[in-house]
Amino acid sequence: MSDVATLIKRTADQILQDALTYIPANTPITNLTPGAIARALVEAMKDEYPRLYDYAETILNMGFLSTAEGQYLDLIGGLFSYPRRTTTVIDQTTGEMNDVLIDDDTYRYEISQRVLAAANANLTALRLAILPVPGVDDVVEKEYAQGTGSFSFYVITSNGFTPESVQSQVQAAVEDVKAFGVRDNILLPTEIPLDISLQLTLADSVSDQDAQLIQLNVKTAIYNYIGNLSMGQGLIYNELVKAIMDADSRIQEFTITQFYLNNEPALLTNQNVNDDERIVVSSVNVS
Repeated sequence: MSDVATLIKRTADQILQDALTYIPANTPITNLTPGAIARALVEAMKDEYPRLYDYAETILNMGFLSTAEGQYLDLIGGLFSYPRRTTTVIDQTTGEMNDVLIDDDTYRYEISQRVLAAANANLTALRLAILPVPGVDDVVEKEYAQGTGSFSFYVITSNGFTPESVQSQVQAAVEDVKAFGVRDNILLPTEIPLDISLQLTLADSVSDQDAQLIQLNVKTAIYNYIGNLSMGQGLIYNELVKAIMDADSRIQEFTITQFYLNNEPALLTNQNVNDDERIVVSSVNVS
């Protein structure tokens, strides 16, 4: 069953028919033929009611966590003393760091967990303490990692951040929330470096200046694809190829001249990693 109240809406024609039935049954007015004053008044107002229904439905929906949006969702968050947080994003082209508000779905989920988080020291409280740390993309928890009374968090850092710096900030955030006497371990995935070099074949009409821009776009596309791989997620070769080809429509084909994974030559095929490993870009050369 839905937790949102349902507003029964009627059309303008339904409102007119109800009025034509109600008026003669409850008033001395009986002339409701087309052109009659009573009918003209009802017909003049009937089209306004559907607009009022739409407005009432919007107000109703904005009062529920599951359907509220934008500023109305912010007001619900305020009831829990939990304002919408920001996440730091690095522009891969300019290198600039920008604070961006989290989207409605993420904020809605975090608000729904505030009751659990208020209890403190539980998994939800720990996750909500870690996620706002700049540079944290996600965390993976492991309970009893070093025996009873211990837990571990693997921190998945956003592309462009220094993992060790993020790790230390997460450590500090966890210390404020964890239970007394409980041992915590804030870990980073084992990094598997990727070194890749490739040569592009471009359309004949491409100028030297445009060629340099295309090379930069290809580099960015590779960094973005690899940067979005999470811990334990392998490289899908066809997805890498697609990311490169989609970087610019003037790329006709390309040849990979170097493909090293974990400092060793690797086959041009899908590459799997262990659950606690993550592929990261070490170097990208595009010519």
